[in-house]
Amino acid sequence: MPDAPAPPSIPAEPLPSLEVDSTVSQVQVVMRRLVHGSALYALANFGIRAMNFLLIPLYTRYLAPADYGTISLAETCAAVLAAFCSLGLDAGVQRFYFQYVAEPPRLARYLGTVLRFGMAFAAALVAAVFLAGPGLLHRLAPQFAVPFYPYIALAVGTAALVQVVQTRLNLYQTEGRPRAYGLLSLALFLMTAAGAVALVVFLRRGAEGMLEGKLLAAAAAAAVALALLWRWLFTGWEWGFVRETLRMSLPLVPHNLMALGLVVADRFILQRYRDLTEVGIYSLTYTFGMVMFLAANSIFQAWSPIFYDLARQGEEGRRILGRLSSGLAVLLAAIAAVGIVIAHDVTRVLDPRYAAVGGLIPWIIAGYLLHGCFGLFQVAVLQSRRTEYVMLTSLLAFAANIGLNLWLIPIYGAYGAAYATLAAYALEALVMYLWAQKVFALPWRGGRLLAALGVVGAALAVAESKWPASYRPVVMAVTLLVALAALWQLGGKEIREDLRLMWKDRAA
Repeated sequence: MPDAPAPPSIPAEPLPSLEVDSTVSQVQVVMRRLVHGSALYALANFGIRAMNFLLIPLYTRYLAPADYGTISLAETCAAVLAAFCSLGLDAGVQRFYFQYVAEPPRLARYLGTVLRFGMAFAAALVAAVFLAGPGLLHRLAPQFAVPFYPYIALAVGTAALVQVVQTRLNLYQTEGRPRAYGLLSLALFLMTAAGAVALVVFLRRGAEGMLEGKLLAAAAAAAVALALLWRWLFTGWEWGFVRETLRMSLPLVPHNLMALGLVVADRFILQRYRDLTEVGIYSLTYTFGMVMFLAANSIFQAWSPIFYDLARQGEEGRRILGRLSSGLAVLLAAIAAVGIVIAHDVTRVLDPRYAAVGGLIPWIIAGYLLHGCFGLFQVAVLQSRRTEYVMLTSLLAFAANIGLNLWLIPIYGAYGAAYATLAAYALEALVMYLWAQKVFALPWRGGRLLAALGVVGAALAVAESKWPASYRPVVMAVTLLVALAALWQLGGKEIREDLRLMWKDRAA
């Protein structure tokens, strides 16, 4: 039985309606929301990442590559726990938000129930891990290079606290409030940077200091997030909300674990065959390659609520979704092409010990482009609530990734890990496309998408070829211009026309 009625004073915050008279008007409304939201998310994500990049040369002076390897492995273990802690509830909340958005009291009751359940489960799981973690690690991996205390324990505590912050961020995204999302993200970053600089640079505490600084920052940010979630924490309880959300979200837990495995399994295998120095270099490569992930994520954060809103409008909504999804894929290809071509030159500012990073980054960017395509396909499956297909796709890609890593890492080291990741993401994108077209078909412009991926592949081949130092800048500049011109022909003109209509309508 519910313990109290949901207070009607807590309003829902529905997104603006997309139900307008003409297709042209719909495209204008969607583009306005997409551009505005993506720009704000990108400003937050890239602004924070840019500040983090500025700190990397500082950190690399006080942290050895082995320290980076220790931090990476500890945080990887914690990320596995975070995937369990979340129970996939973020995706479930975002999907069901639109089911209850027209009923503010019921929406408030739903959010209060699911948020409290998620926090209680996470707290119980973290407590169990602190008690059983050392013994479990010794049994599962007796030769593991990083001890549970203090390194993994610090990372686990940080991951659990950040999950509270992520809950509030997910709600900001769902509500269509990118400014609030950016402010809370910025607060978390500034706290983290302050703690890390204090303990790593001034107190010289190395890898342990970095993890301690992150824990202190996460605790402060979680307190802020709890205050911002407070209004939903006393809105009654209804087990039915938990059950319906878990039916959709639980298949996403193995998906999240396997998606994490696609990113981090190579580091565990790499540390088996190579030393922590190479693990640290590979981990830093991902820090730079994450720029591609952030670009895609900034778009998806604005796109997924729009997708769910348009998906309710039948065939006309699907037609618009197909057109805009194809354009977004070409846009992601253009971003990847730029990153691949400039990667070598950007990383010259690093300490010479990290010189190998420049050659690895293009492969990681290419992999994240394919993962971005997977994200474009995946949202259609989430709309249909067939999350078991997401789980199966991740299982297949993860198995392929493990097999390829075990084959390639002993031969090529960190490069073998990058090759394996790229191949696994390609398989993941292909399979998810097939599932998506089965459960929620969209009129994709498949020829354009394949051509765009071909352009990026050609840019990758040129960037990874050995060129005389005197010729390389010219070759890279020509490659970038040709790639962008080709991608403009594939989708840029249409995107420009949509933007022109959007601004024309806004000016009127």
